[in-house]
Amino acid sequence: MKKILDRKLVKCTLVVVFCAFVTTMFHGFVSMFFPVFIPVETSFLATKIGFPLTSFIYFILAYSCIAFIFCKYQTILNGSKIKKGLIFGVSFGLIWLWGVIETSVLFGSSLVYEFCTGFADFSGILVLALMLRRFCFSNNVPNNEKSNENKFKILLAIVFAVIFCIGRYAIYFSDLIVSTYQERPYATFIWTLVMGVLIAIIYFMLEDLSKTKSPIKKSFEFGIIIFGLNWLVFYEFIPFFLKVSVVEMFVRAILDIIVVILCCYVIDNLEKRITKNSEKRN
Repeated sequence: MKKILDRKLVKCTLVVVFCAFVTTMFHGFVSMFFPVFIPVETSFLATKIGFPLTSFIYFILAYSCIAFIFCKYQTILNGSKIKKGLIFGVSFGLIWLWGVIETSVLFGSSLVYEFCTGFADFSGILVLALMLRRFCFSNNVPNNEKSNENKFKILLAIVFAVIFCIGRYAIYFSDLIVSTYQERPYATFIWTLVMGVLIAIIYFMLEDLSKTKSPIKKSFEFGIIIFGLNWLVFYEFIPFFLKVSVVEMFVRAILDIIVVILCCYVIDNLEKRITKNSEKRN
């Protein structure tokens, strides 16, 4: 048993290293067609060893964290290995892609450039998920039981996104993070709302956590581990390459994590109330 686990660990490590290399190549390919947007001075690490090697080191660390999330929670999803790989890869990849686009909102850089950069991250995460499913994922029998609450999922996702927007705007107004809600109000609103929707999709994708955990435990587990760990490594991308405060990026991620925990808690309780009321009517 131990040998099997050791083999899986070695294979997963090789997958992480390979995907980090592929993503670094993707970013290099993008930089061939677009000038690299650098709003501030480059970091000490990037200056000393260059952007490609810095990128490779960063993605090994980031993909190790993402691989941990994928492998730990893949049993919650029903379906085949390939289906799980696609769901994880696309959903988490979109979070990264849309997260990168915030750079355009904040600094006014080319939207096309940021989209291409984000798409490189998206592609790397998708490849990571599809390769990991061979070594870490299992085939689960689909659960055919459908509850009445399923019809309310779209409404709940919208409510989730609205709560996320309210939380983010409270942070904007407090000036705890850099934002351009006054300079670019429409772009800021659209980015914030769409990010809330994307997080809601992952939340409902892994909603089976609620079957064995209380709302508050589920909210903290999703907010801190599933979303939070991923979001923390995403924001540490910037200090790896640019001379910016690590603490500032950390605070930015932590505030989002707190908002997401609140969203999860409210939505989980609201979902349970809707389900109970629906059952009473029937």
